[in-house]
Amino acid sequence: MEEEKVKKDSLQKELLVANQLMVQCRSAIGHLYEKLSCIKTDDDHSLAVPNFNDDEQGLLNALSACEHKFYSKAECHLPANNKRIAFPKTLLSEKYEDSTCAFLEDDEPANEDAEVPSRAVLKKQAQALVDNKTKKRKPIKKKKK
Repeated sequence: MEEEKVKKDSLQKELLVANQLMVQCRSAIGHLYEKLSCIKTDDDHSLAVPNFNDDEQGLLNALSACEHKFYSKAECHLPANNKRIAFPKTLLSEKYEDSTCAFLEDDEPANEDAEVPSRAVLKKQAQALVDNKTKKRKPIKKKKK
């Protein structure tokens, strides 16, 4: 009996959180719809939702209308030289299936010690850069005639 009360309480908490989330989503979608309702498009895809109702289908229609208006408005202001780049869709397993790096697959030996400077060399280079940028310049002395 007590287990069922605990289960009931946990389910009521989950229901309360879900209801709060639903209310927030509805208000956000309503706000987006109000902001984007003044945008006019020439497409047949512009879904004119006359009234914002609270049922799920009305929410979906309003959200799809807002999305379409947003993307059509965003796309029409892009310059002509702006190109869309499609990112390769690789699965995580494909991406990390081989532990070697792509730049090491050129049949070159991985000689990392020769290319990577030691800590002492890095410190000397950094100190030289700092000294060069912060040293005071001596004024040029004019020769007397």
